[in-house]
Amino acid sequence: MSKDVKKKLLFVLLAIAVMLVIGFVPAETEAMSRTAWQYLGIFGLMLVLLITAALPDWATCLAVLALLVVFKIGTVSEVMSQFGSSTVWLVIGIFTLSIGLNNSGFLKRIALWIVTKFPGTYRGQVTAMFVSGLITSPLIPSSLAKTGVLSPLTAQGSESSGIEPSSKPALGIWTACFMPTYYFGCAFMSGSAYVALMIGFMGGMEFTWGSWFSALWPWLVVSIVLTYIFCAVICKPKQTTATFSTEFIKEQYKALGPMSKKEKQGIVILLVCLILWLTQSVHKIDAGMVALLGSAAMAFCGLITTPDLCAKGQWNLIIFIGGGRCQHTQSSIDKHNNTRRKRGAQATMKKYTKEHQWIEIAEGVAKVGITHFAADELGEITFVELPQVGTLIHGGEPLCVIESVKAASDVFMPVTGTVESVNEELDKHPEMVNDDPEGNGWICTVKDPDEAAINTLLSEEEYKAFVG
Repeated sequence: MSKDVKKKLLFVLLAIAVMLVIGFVPAETEAMSRTAWQYLGIFGLMLVLLITAALPDWATCLAVLALLVVFKIGTVSEVMSQFGSSTVWLVIGIFTLSIGLNNSGFLKRIALWIVTKFPGTYRGQVTAMFVSGLITSPLIPSSLAKTGVLSPLTAQGSESSGIEPSSKPALGIWTACFMPTYYFGCAFMSGSAYVALMIGFMGGMEFTWGSWFSALWPWLVVSIVLTYIFCAVICKPKQTTATFSTEFIKEQYKALGPMSKKEKQGIVILLVCLILWLTQSVHKIDAGMVALLGSAAMAFCGLITTPDLCAKGQWNLIIFIGGGRCQHTQSSIDKHNNTRRKRGAQATMKKYTKEHQWIEIAEGVAKVGITHFAADELGEITFVELPQVGTLIHGGEPLCVIESVKAASDVFMPVTGTVESVNEELDKHPEMVNDDPEGNGWICTVKDPDEAAINTLLSEEEYKAFVG
């Protein structure tokens, strides 16, 4: 047994010991059940394995998921649920799109074209790297692919200008190449695979391409400004006459010749995907499914082959992202089950809003619907547009739309919470809301509703007085 194998075995045994000590030694409390301690122990095992690199990241994730099932913290379907989520399939889709776009050659063409448009000064080339990185960042999630296109240009440019390796100007020009292609991609849902992992740990929050960028653009602007100042001002060479030869870049661009058919196909497919991602809130087509359809279109055009998919699919990272989301989801499930057990011992509680919605907590389940008064006012109900499971909706925001022979009306969320399930019977029988609005005509169940806000709502007596 080699020294390296012995070292890894030692770390694996240490990780197992951490799991067993945390999982079984502490006493159970009202706040921490034995299952919760076991989950925490498995999480400790994961941290030790990741920090020590005793196993590859993807192998650690698979082992942790298996242990969650072995210790009966969750069922196989619960533990592996996130591998069927839209986010994981979005990651698979955009990685596959990256393969096709890279194979088309368009990414290299656009990077070379941008660099040739800037002067051969130090600041000009720093700016060129910035612009190239920012334009290519949202196109594909593979940071290595984007950095791989620009880094040879950076190396050749630095050598031609006489910049010494490990000098401040070298650091500046390399930072200008690395930051936009690697870190700034996190501002775009399609710009980094780690975006999916970040969203996965946000506890049920859902984003579209546009809403993610809207949330991240302030960070992006500040990062661009500060990084550019560092590269162009702090790291600038003392000899302001130092120039970069861009002739070799122009020669590479010229050698590409006219845009090929495959390049045109790749950019058209990508643009269609980007447009659909940006307008997701309008057409409601899932972003993951858009990415998969785009991947299928690239395969049809010959931009992706089966060997490409097997060799360049980044499956280890996909397993790590999916596994990370599954572990977070399982933590939420365990927390929710504990909350349900606590609520199950409580008496039934039902509250009303002035917008004529009700929320009822009974046996640990929080249901939401509209009142008899609202159903009578709407008249014959013809359609109920149910909310999307997993969506976090704040109190007072629209939950769904109910259409009747009179009009279409919004139903508002009584309190902040995440939609856990919906009454699918309403798809076939919307009239159930008329027949039994506060019983079988319920709309959805809510996970972890804001209990403090529930207590501020109207009681049944107060609501009856309100409606007269």
